[in-house]
Amino acid sequence: MKYLLIIFLAFIPPAFADSTGFQFPRSSSNNPTLFTGDGSWSRVSNIEAEAGSAITDASDDVTDALYGFNYPFSSIPAGSTIDGIELQIRRQGDGPSEYEDFIVRLTRDGLVGVGENKAIGTTYTSTPATITYGGANDLWNTTWTSSQIKASAFGAYLSALETQDVGEAVSVFWFKVNVHYTPAGVKVNGVKVNGAKLGS
Repeated sequence: MKYLLIIFLAFIPPAFADSTGFQFPRSSSNNPTLFTGDGSWSRVSNIEAEAGSAITDASDDVTDALYGFNYPFSSIPAGSTIDGIELQIRRQGDGPSEYEDFIVRLTRDGLVGVGENKAIGTTYTSTPATITYGGANDLWNTTWTSSQIKASAFGAYLSALETQDVGEAVSVFWFKVNVHYTPAGVKVNGVKVNGAKLGS
């Protein structure tokens, strides 16, 4: 019996990394609590799908936070290890070289940003461009639990900076987030095998 158990354990597969795929937020808002600029966003719900764009007033120097949250991540198994988070934002400036990122961050609660600001210094193009922030093994310089990721307030936000005083607007077409995770797995008699907990 002991030998049969050893053979059985030897062939138990490990827990493999998985991901949610890129998902749209189910909610969005202009959120000056996360960051207050001198201009707000309108038509914000457009970032929840490929349905147009959120847009700022042309006189803004730096925008409030545009916040996408309430992602459909309920399928992430409880207790999973979060390995990395990717954010995609599709945006454009009215003219070339007139806007750039000021803040690109994640939030757990819609009140305070957490982790690294992923803003890049590249100016927005005058045609729509999709930029990916983070990666499969990038936790944005913080730690995450599966319950934090699945919370409705988990999300991402953007504030854009006008780099030239020419009175142009900026448009954001959508946010998408992809969460990479490794399931906690199961246990067999409380034994952890190949990095996975098997049976229970």
